[in-house]
Amino acid sequence: MSIASQLTTLVPSTPDDEKPTSENNGLLKDTRVSKIATQVTQDSLFIFNSCMFAFMSVSWIVCLSLTLTKAKYATIPWYTNFAGVRPDYSTTFDWAPVAKKWRDIHIGHFSTVALFISSMYHLAISTKFKDYYFKDLSIGRNGMRWFDLILSSFLMHIQLSMIIGYFDVHGNILIGAVASTIMALSYLSEPEQDKKDTDYDPRPFYLSVVPFIILWSVLLCHFRYAYANANNVPEWVTALVITMATVDSLMMLHKWLTIKRIWIWKNYVFCEIVFVVLSVSMKQALAWVTFGGTLDTPDDN
Repeated sequence: MSIASQLTTLVPSTPDDEKPTSENNGLLKDTRVSKIATQVTQDSLFIFNSCMFAFMSVSWIVCLSLTLTKAKYATIPWYTNFAGVRPDYSTTFDWAPVAKKWRDIHIGHFSTVALFISSMYHLAISTKFKDYYFKDLSIGRNGMRWFDLILSSFLMHIQLSMIIGYFDVHGNILIGAVASTIMALSYLSEPEQDKKDTDYDPRPFYLSVVPFIILWSVLLCHFRYAYANANNVPEWVTALVITMATVDSLMMLHKWLTIKRIWIWKNYVFCEIVFVVLSVSMKQALAWVTFGGTLDTPDDN
């Protein structure tokens, strides 16, 4: 079902005295109504995405400002954990990694870049790539959305893993890569451009469930260890983990409902708006909960 046929209800119905009297006139009028409905939808989405661009732009600018000023001391150490060796370079039977601090990372930069990527995505689909975006939506897909989610998920899950106490640089990168892989598999489940919007391939999505479970098993394992062994885990960290886990799960559920086309999820414009709301909610929650918990970091006076 195309955008036009989904949203013809936005157009006022034709009065009885103006209804066509022949089959040919009826076809012409239906075509005109579909074109009007499509234009109404495109205009609404253009306004919506333009507002999202402005909102996300203000957000990343504020985040960058806070990171460079009030939150400039809110850093987390990044460690490498390479295998230890004996002086003669032969391994021992009790082979163990040696933690070595690599550098301190400003956690606010991850949120700032994720918000920046999102703002550029909404700018792109509101301007230069607007026609491509509407063409994709007309067949029940949005390929450009997944590039935003692939990149931003990589950054956001690295930030989350560091906040809950996982400081291994290579492990953090792998967690981000797994999060990106989940989004990439969801992208592959959408119909190709030469197919109708009913031709979803659910297999890549079902495959993404496995890395999703592994990802959150690792994250919750580290959070549970921190919660059990730390003297006092900040409440904002707990709130952030619950929020991110919930929104991540809702994203997976929403994608499944979109593929199955259940109830209102038959309308792909609705699906697109929900994707945007979930994505923006995750980015905003991660940014502002993190800053809210770290802005009270003491100065170096």
